[in-house]
Amino acid sequence: MKLSPEKINQKGSNALKDLIIIAVITVIVFILASVFNVFEILAGFSKKYEKWQVDEIITVFMILSLAFGVFSMRRWSELRAEISRHEKTRHENERLILANQLKSEFLAIMSHELRTPMNAIIGFSELLQRKKAGELNEKQETYLDYIISSGQHLLNLISDVLDMSKIEAGRMELAVERVSVPEAIYEVQTLIKTSAEKRNVILKKEIEPQLEFIEADKRKFKQVLFNLLSNAVKFSKEEGGTVTIMAKRRGDMAEFSVSDTGIGVKEENMGKLFTVFQQLDSGITRKYGGTGLGLAITKQLVELHGGTISVVSKYGEGTTFTFVLPLSADKPVEK
Repeated sequence: MKLSPEKINQKGSNALKDLIIIAVITVIVFILASVFNVFEILAGFSKKYEKWQVDEIITVFMILSLAFGVFSMRRWSELRAEISRHEKTRHENERLILANQLKSEFLAIMSHELRTPMNAIIGFSELLQRKKAGELNEKQETYLDYIISSGQHLLNLISDVLDMSKIEAGRMELAVERVSVPEAIYEVQTLIKTSAEKRNVILKKEIEPQLEFIEADKRKFKQVLFNLLSNAVKFSKEEGGTVTIMAKRRGDMAEFSVSDTGIGVKEENMGKLFTVFQQLDSGITRKYGGTGLGLAITKQLVELHGGTISVVSKYGEGTTFTFVLPLSADKPVEK
């Protein structure tokens, strides 16, 4: 049984007390027995049954006392060893926590520094694409498309690493405000619309009229929706499909779900969905791309708002992600 530090210290103290009590009682009993001639009386009584002498009774008594003392000492030694192991484990855990914080801070700094040149690369490429510096031939336009799409992909990866490192380092803060649910969903659907059209995916939404506002960090709330919607579109079938976002009010909570008719998730891969840098299948990874950070960040952002997220999927038929957030945030609301 694994003991807590408090229980270990308590048991150690009790063992030491037992040892002291046994030693004191032994000395007191031995003195009293000698003063009142108890050993002689016992010896006289025992002669009716056995031929014991006074020194033999004293010897037996001392052996029993010594046995109790050895037992208590062993118990104390075992508990001291347990305390020592606990201390080593605690120091190792503290070292690992510090190392993890330093790693997260390093990633946050590096990710921030990488974003600046990537934004410059994308920005100047878009200027060239709009022919601000002169006309381009067909091959140059194709190359620029590759540069911009690759740059955007890399920038998204950097942003994901930055977000995850901030969360792990405890530096992610919420700017809570009153968010219009229909407006936020519309804005996210607009962002994902082009990608959905390219994959022949139909976007649908069902929002209960009772759910008008929610207190949350608007940017992070939209990021959660965007991650789930883009994930649903990305893993749609080749012939296309449907992605539906639903928003409902459940008492003092708001429930959101994103359902798709895509490729689904195998049962053995369900546990990997929200794990950092975990990808479900090498074949799927090569075909669809991704680093395994999107859903992990989504889960962290939902929990940062005091909510929960779950998933249900049937391989080959589709997946539904559902997350629940409190309508009212604990933090002050910005009007």
